[in-house]
Amino acid sequence: MGNLNIEKFNPDKAEVMAMLDECKNLEIDGVDDREGYNLVHKARMTLARKRIEITKTAKASRDGYTQECKRIRKLELDIIKIIEPTERELQEKQTLIDKEKEMIERKELLPERKEKLKDIGVEIEDDEMLLLMDNNYFNRFYNQKKEEFLTEKERKLNEEKEKIAKEKRDNEIRKETEKKDREEEAERIELAKKQAELDKQQAIDDEKRKAKEEVERIEKEKQQIINDQKRKEVERIEKENEEKRLEVERIKLDKQGKEKLEKRKKYQDWLNKNGYTDKNKDEYYIINKENNFIMYKKISEITIK
Repeated sequence: MGNLNIEKFNPDKAEVMAMLDECKNLEIDGVDDREGYNLVHKARMTLARKRIEITKTAKASRDGYTQECKRIRKLELDIIKIIEPTERELQEKQTLIDKEKEMIERKELLPERKEKLKDIGVEIEDDEMLLLMDNNYFNRFYNQKKEEFLTEKERKLNEEKEKIAKEKRDNEIRKETEKKDREEEAERIELAKKQAELDKQQAIDDEKRKAKEEVERIEKEKQQIINDQKRKEVERIEKENEEKRLEVERIKLDKQGKEKLEKRKKYQDWLNKNGYTDKNKDEYYIINKENNFIMYKKISEITIK
């Protein structure tokens, strides 16, 4: 294994610092500043090439080494960390201008885009929506809407064809229906004639049936009179029996009522006899044990707190 000369990288670091000083004041003065844009692009590419060169050199130098490799990697990362912020800053400046250029191009393409969309039946009033689309996104959007437009156009064409076919079928059906109606009308007339003959025969049959029904009605009325007489006789007997039962019940209730009044009179006489009235009833206690009444009188009362 040969000796690794780490000092190779020291001049690179000084060179990088000098390159960064040259890039520090680079600016792009708007989308029309092509010279400023090119200088920023050139400086960024120079830094990128230097960064790649340092990485390649470091990788070649550290192959086959261990400890020296780590030291070289550290020097590599230190220098790259110095380069990357300025490289990113220059990239951001370019990206900002690229976006402005792209937006200008989109504004220039805006009438053409709207016209293309209008041709397929899509009208978008919001210009901002179209300006947000890059070419790829707009093309996908346009192709999708065009496919929908063609599909809808084909659907309407099929609907029109179906409408014409339906009208043709409807005309054929109408003609067939009219023919059928004429045949049905002729059949109806024939049926009407037959029905008239049937009605005539039915009238004769009805007269015979009515005569028979009249005889049956008279017989039924006779039987109904007999049945009514039997029913009235049964009702008369049932009414007499009910009147007898009610009389017995009335006598029984009168007897019970008299007994009840007599008991109430005895009870009231007993209360009067013992001096019980509505005014002094709070002084008495009455207990009923199977119709055996016992009266107690309060002797005295005291409340002690």
